[in-house]
Order: sequence, then structure tokens, then C-alpha cells
Amino acid sequence: MKIIDIICSQGKTGFYFDDQRAIKNGAKSDGFTYIGDVITRGFTSIRQSGESISVMIILEDKQIAYGDCAAVQYSGAGGRDPVFLAKDFIPVMRSSDGVICMYDLISMQFYENDGTGTFIAGPEKSSEDIVVEY
Repeated sequence: MKIIDIICSQGKTGFYFDDQRAIKNGAKSDGFTYIGDVITRGFTSIRQSGESISVMIILEDKQIAYGDCAAVQYSGAGGRDPVFLAKDFIPVMRSSDGVICMYDLISMQFYENDGTGTFIAGPEKSSEDIVVEY
């Protein structure tokens, strides 16, 4: 069976991410949310919606295999991976200049790497190049 296409889509999880460092440092509970400043890198609020990536694999016989990628609730705490933001994991090529970046489907904005280095694209593949054997 050959893979024809792979589609990645940003989504929300059924839970949320908490900045545990901010909570342990005195952020005050205000019902479902918290009042205070974030401490852990990557958080935009102390409690924020969990994010996911839905991966859909389109097969040559038109079947679609799918799954979701998500993270733990306490991202960034106790040596765990940083907060999982979908835009950090779905690369695209901006057609205006060919730059590889991330595209946020909600804010409709491109994000270039703001760390060291640049995002890179893998080699282009045609459906004849990608074969799944089982």
C-alpha cells in the first residue's frame, strides 16, 4: 500500500496545560483559571487549552489512517518536555519566499524559528517514492 499524502492539522485536546511552576510559586486560583504571571517557557497563560496534532495518512486506495499527537498535562515540569504547541511541530513552506516555517491556522500567521538555526524541509517525495509495507 502506498501513501499518497500526509495531512497534519492543529487541534485542541479534551484537557488543558497548567504552568505548575507558576502555581507552586503562588498563582491564585480563580475558579477554572489562575491569576498571576507565567513562569515556564512556552506558556501564554497559567492554564491554557491543550493542543494536539491530528495526522491523516491518505493511502492510494483512498483509505485514510489517522491518529493524534498530544502531550502530558504538566508540560515543562519535573524534567518533562516543554509545553506542546502544535505550531512548533507542523512545518510548511511559505510560497512568497520559500522559507520553511510554522503556520498557525488560528491566528493565520507564519512563525519563523526564533531560536538558533532554521527549520529545514526533508526531500520532496512523490507518491511513487513513499511505500508502506506490512
